[in-house]
Amino acid sequence: MAYIIPSDITQLALAGGNTCELETLQILKTKLPPDYTVFHGVHWSREYAGHTVYGEIDFVIVNRSGEVLLIEQKNGPLDETANGLVKNYDDKSKNVGDQIKRSVDKIREKFKWIHREEGALHLDYLIYCPDYRVKKLNSAALDMSRVVDANVKVGLCKKIEKILTPGEF
Repeated sequence: MAYIIPSDITQLALAGGNTCELETLQILKTKLPPDYTVFHGVHWSREYAGHTVYGEIDFVIVNRSGEVLLIEQKNGPLDETANGLVKNYDDKSKNVGDQIKRSVDKIREKFKWIHREEGALHLDYLIYCPDYRVKKLNSAALDMSRVVDANVKVGLCKKIEKILTPGEF
């Protein structure tokens, strides 16, 4: 069983947490081995050109070696456009590929800025869309090895373990 932070999923549900993400968190908790720590709802920031850039990633999974996998979850319908896979909200649309790339880049930049003399951060990503089947991956501008869609959602944890091995102490 993976270690979950925050650990009390019940309290998250009572506080009005995203039900779909909490279901995923429960799957990660029960199906990933104890070699992994799963952080849910991680907010990040990066100062850039005199202003601060903010973002959020749904899940951050860390193995025993300190290697990191970022997971962005998108529920419900998505659109495959010439510009990529898009999630439409009431007030705006978000390109899913751009969103995960931004998070990966900014987290990597901040780590490098803080830990100048230390080694590089091993950071990878996965896009999880449990309700949507990607039809034209090339038009969505995504790498299928980094997408878990409705066709293969039962294999989410196996995909995580393939991308992010348990690591070493």
